[in-house]
Amino acid sequence: MIATRPLTPMPLLSVTKAYTDAYATGRCAIYVFDINGTTLLIAIIYGWTGGRQCTAQALRTDDIIAIIRDEFEVQPHGPKLICGDGNATSDDLPNLLEMIVDEGWTDIGTVQH
Repeated sequence: MIATRPLTPMPLLSVTKAYTDAYATGRCAIYVFDINGTTLLIAIIYGWTGGRQCTAQALRTDDIIAIIRDEFEVQPHGPKLICGDGNATSDDLPNLLEMIVDEGWTDIGTVQH
């Protein structure tokens, strides 16, 4: 039997002021996990309600994604995950769509396998 220890997330020490400000809204948080020397960053978002029906609300959520995206860029190399409730589809969120189409991110909600 292999002994395992529970993963303990640590709140991210922010590099960008934009992320610090977004975190203060309660709409996002990034946590850091060390998995056998590999740094895993997990961002949790709570998008603005009504993003699917209202472009302005979707763009507010997209702003949070842009801030997380920028913060991820200045953090250590390693796997990264964004999860939560975007209250919109990826088609409603230009930054997220660009991450999927141009940067190789996967919207796991659209991948059945």
